Amino acid sequence: MNRLIETKNIFKFITKEITTKCAAKGQNISTACALRIMKITMQNPEYEFGAEMLTRGQIQQLIMTCVSKLTDSIGSSSRTIEMQVYFSSHYATKDEIIMEHRRTVLSRTEPLIAEIKDAVVTSNEDMRHLYRKLVVVITLLSGLGNPTASTVLKEATAALHSVFPLSELTRFMTLSDDDKMRQIVELKQIVSGIRLFNRDSHKGGEGIDDMPTILQQAVAATRDLLMQAIQETQEQVERLTGYLETVYCETVQADSDTLRVSVVTPVIADEELALLKENTVHLIQYLIYLRTLLDDVQMCEKDIVILCSRVTERLLQLHDTVRYRTAIPTNQVYPQFMDLSMSWFSLQNQMIILSTLSQIIYTLQNMAKVQPLSDENIQILSSQQKSTSARISMLDRVKKIKPSKVKCEVLELVNIENCDPKKIQYYGHCAFRFVEMDGCLFPAVLSLGLLRYKGLLFAFSSVEAAYTFGRDPDRYYQHGLDIVVRRPELIVLFNMDEQIQNLKPSCKMAMSAVVQKCDSQTQTETHPVPSHIDPTYSWNIWDYKRQAVHLADICKSVTHSTQTIESTKRLHIGVQATPTRSAGMQVMQHSATNTATLRSYIVGLRGNWLRDQFMANNLWSYLPKCTGTEKTSIDYS
Repeated sequence: MNRLIETKNIFKFITKEITTKCAAKGQNISTACALRIMKITMQNPEYEFGAEMLTRGQIQQLIMTCVSKLTDSIGSSSRTIEMQVYFSSHYATKDEIIMEHRRTVLSRTEPLIAEIKDAVVTSNEDMRHLYRKLVVVITLLSGLGNPTASTVLKEATAALHSVFPLSELTRFMTLSDDDKMRQIVELKQIVSGIRLFNRDSHKGGEGIDDMPTILQQAVAATRDLLMQAIQETQEQVERLTGYLETVYCETVQADSDTLRVSVVTPVIADEELALLKENTVHLIQYLIYLRTLLDDVQMCEKDIVILCSRVTERLLQLHDTVRYRTAIPTNQVYPQFMDLSMSWFSLQNQMIILSTLSQIIYTLQNMAKVQPLSDENIQILSSQQKSTSARISMLDRVKKIKPSKVKCEVLELVNIENCDPKKIQYYGHCAFRFVEMDGCLFPAVLSLGLLRYKGLLFAFSSVEAAYTFGRDPDRYYQHGLDIVVRRPELIVLFNMDEQIQNLKPSCKMAMSAVVQKCDSQTQTETHPVPSHIDPTYSWNIWDYKRQAVHLADICKSVTHSTQTIESTKRLHIGVQATPTRSAGMQVMQHSATNTATLRSYIVGLRGNWLRDQFMANNLWSYLPKCTGTEKTSIDYS
């Protein structure tokens, strides 16, 4: 989890740096666009940005690469990426749009619904206040008018009172929260059906718009807008494609049916040619998005027709049910009211879808502007451009691809009109011209047939182009991947994210090696290595044998070594010792003692006044005391 958070922080830092550096160079890039170009660049095996944690040097390289791709472009490359990012983040399916709208409505009404669920009623005034809240919630959820308007609130209160009187609130308060919410939804459907029926009967319907009429007008206007934009964009793409055809010349070798492409004497500068290619890609991407939106609008138009007829039929059935009757069983009329409201809610969903699509269309129109060529170059290209009739006549004389002349599987389309270009490599454009003309997009002729290589389908603009591609399909396949890798906007246009991710660095090196070919010459030096005399060289083979014997004896020797614990840690430990010093001590006085030597002797050997003899020592306390005149001698011998 911590590593995931750290990765997100790194990505935020990288995107911020990309946007800052691009702004410093005069290119305003959104954060989403910077994030998209960063992810595409990380998928490129040329830079070897793995899934592991990036180093500081790799992060700087990634930032500089993304900035160069976004700012070095002289055409519409960065604007194409911006458009792709916007469409991928805002476009959604109809079900996703409806679910998002429902979540928004519920989030706004959730506080009021929580008050209804948690309300505690203690008096009649609290009961009436709670009933008014219930009316407001039902009106907000149904979308039939503004509950702040008195006429709308009065009509909704009357409709609710006819099916859910004030006395029913006592039972409502005893239900659980889920049952309360379920009953609120059911009351919303019934009350909405009653109000719609009253509107059709001209007895109410305050604040309810004429949804069928509004939708039919809106969907027709949106459809016409898209068809006009598609037609204008298609004309621009054809005009730019015609300009590109004047730059390149195709020659066919009659003996091998091989098509060669060469550049005509430079008509325009390389910068103008790159601008022309990028503008073509930008408009084709815009055209694809317009067609996608047109398909959704046409589906909405069909659904609106079905829903309008269903609403009309349900209203007729309700009129037949309640005609000339004052009392009607609830099991007969309530289901019809609920079905009527559900059909009306579906019409509201179609309005939400049309509103979302219209917003996307408006934004894409602002993004679809391209940088025009100079008037001089347009005049030169227009003068040399082939006429449309000439190109059509060339296409009228097409042939079928012969399997014997290619190394790939040949497929023939039966129903060309229903063929999805997304299933064809390069979105149905000529694969040969895309490679030979360095990323130019030309429409392919599907009636010629398709070539299958590595599970992918390739289309061509002529049989000669197909034969040339089929003789060396691997070269054209690898070269096409190289072009797509260098231009990030083509990855999204052709939906080739998975192919680029599966591309390994080794394949990239091999691909570059195939593409980059040139003639070169080298000169080897006479003596590239200086002379050297080995002092240990010996011509005698016995010297080497003696060395071998010596080395063999060394191998048999055993070397003992020890390793201390502290040294294994490779730590340097230092100790500071205190210098030695002399110390002395003086006492108050000097004194000394001496003990007597212990000696034993026998008393009475020479006669004495004592009766018996016994052993004695030199302790004077046992000897008799002598007077001044007496002398006592003791012989110790």
